[in-house]
Amino acid sequence: MKTQNDQNRKLISRLIRLHIDDDRARLANLRCGLRDRLHDTPPNLERVYFGLSGVDLPDNNERMEWYTVVGSLFGSAHDKVAQKRGVSLAHACRTLLEASDSKSLEQRFMAMLSSSDENLPGHLRHAVSLLKAKEIGIDWDILLNDVLNWEDANKSVQKRWGRDYYHHPNIKETDDEQTIETPIECPQCGHKWTKNQTITDPTTNTQSEGE
Repeated sequence: MKTQNDQNRKLISRLIRLHIDDDRARLANLRCGLRDRLHDTPPNLERVYFGLSGVDLPDNNERMEWYTVVGSLFGSAHDKVAQKRGVSLAHACRTLLEASDSKSLEQRFMAMLSSSDENLPGHLRHAVSLLKAKEIGIDWDILLNDVLNWEDANKSVQKRWGRDYYHHPNIKETDDEQTIETPIECPQCGHKWTKNQTITDPTTNTQSEGE
């Protein structure tokens, strides 16, 4: 019996195959699913399903919504936002920020981090379009799993995105600790790390190992 993770992997594998095969018709159909709110039904939803043909689609309506959201994002950006293993959307957004040095990007990321699942598709749509402009890749498998778990009671995805975004850059390693070079504030806990302050993971009270 196939698990949900098996279904997720098959979806992303199918999307990547469409890109490799340059199946422009199905990729164009997928783009019809772009929307700003999760439960807004796209006017051409049947075209999105055609784009996803060959995928073992879930019976759960909520998961199906996210399949169409991620599928549409891939269809809109597949040629520029490549599959890059291990790179979360948050990590890619940090790379984007460092490449552009725009304060508004950080504000947008913080808004995305605090958004509900209902409003998340609009934030994702904007973020992916910015990554597309700079040709910054992400791990589409990670993105799918993250949005499917966005409403986890422990906010584990949001906390990990906060770590990916705030803990990774500008970190200097010493023999026995890591330090932040410039002050930053994590939107999840409100804590500010100042220059030469040891990083502590606010979710575990343990020192972060960084990346």
